[in-house]
Amino acid sequence: MSSAYHGEGFNQWIRRALSARGHEDVSDEISIEPLKRRIAKLEYELKTLRLGRIVFFWLSTLLAAGVALLVFARVYYGFLSAQWLFYSTLAALVLIFCAALFVALRLVWRVISQKGYIIELREFYKSRLADDIDTRAEASSQNLLKIHRQYREDSVMVMEEYRSIARKYKRWHDWFQTIAIIGSVTTSAIATASVYFSAFQTMTIAISLVVGVTTGINGYYKFRERSFNLQQASDLIEREYYSVALRVGRYSSCETEAQAYHLFAQQVESIRDEQNKRQQQLEQPVETKKEE
Repeated sequence: MSSAYHGEGFNQWIRRALSARGHEDVSDEISIEPLKRRIAKLEYELKTLRLGRIVFFWLSTLLAAGVALLVFARVYYGFLSAQWLFYSTLAALVLIFCAALFVALRLVWRVISQKGYIIELREFYKSRLADDIDTRAEASSQNLLKIHRQYREDSVMVMEEYRSIARKYKRWHDWFQTIAIIGSVTTSAIATASVYFSAFQTMTIAISLVVGVTTGINGYYKFRERSFNLQQASDLIEREYYSVALRVGRYSSCETEAQAYHLFAQQVESIRDEQNKRQQQLEQPVETKKEE
C-alpha cells in the first residue's frame, strides 16, 4: 500500500491531510474484495495522519519551549538586547507555534473522523460478508459452518482492534519514557548549573517532579506490558487465521472443512481468554498478587 502515495510532496500531503475529506457512500452492490481493499487503503492513510499528528504536536511543544526559553534568557541574561530583534524573533516563533498547533489539532480531527468512517465500513463489510456467506451456505446442515466461516472473518477485526489498542499503549509508554529520559538528563545538567546560577534551582525541582510523575504513571499502568500482551494475542490469532486456510499445523489432520473451522474457533477463543486473564492480572494491585 505504500506505493499509493509514492512521490507525493510534503505540501501535497499537507493539503490532502488538512482537507475535509468527505465520506463516500458505499453502494450495496459493491463486492467483498473491493470493500476490503478500500478499508486497507483507509487504514494506511490513517497511519500517515497519526504520524503527522505526532510530528506536529512535538513541533508545537518544542516551539512553545523555545518561546519560554527566549523570554527566560531575555529577562535574566539580557539575551537579544535589541528590542526590535527580540520582538521579531518572538513573534516569528509564536506564529510558527500557532501554525504547527493548528495543523496538529486539524490532524486530530481528521484521525477521529477517519476512524469513525473505518468503523462504519467495517460494520458494512461484516454485514456484506454475512450476506455473501448466506448465499454460499447450503441448508440447515451448513448453518454451523456458515457461523464458523463468519467467525474466522470477524477475527480479522479482533486482530485489528488488539493491534490498535497495543499501538496506543506503546505510544503512551514511549511518550512517558521519553519524557523521563530527557527529564533525567536535563535535571542532571541543570542541577550542575544551579550551583553557579540560583535561577536554575526552581527549574531543577519542577523537572524532577515531572520525571517522578511520568515514571510513576508509566510503572503503575504498565503500558509496555499491556501493549506486548495485546500484540502477542493478535499475532497468535493471525497465525491461526492463515493456518486454517492453508491446512497446516494443527489443522493438517482435519478431514473436513467443518472440523478445521471448529478447531479454529476453539483456538481463537482460548487465545482471547488467555488475553483477558493477563489483562486482569495487570489490573490487580501489587498487594493482591503477593497474597496469591
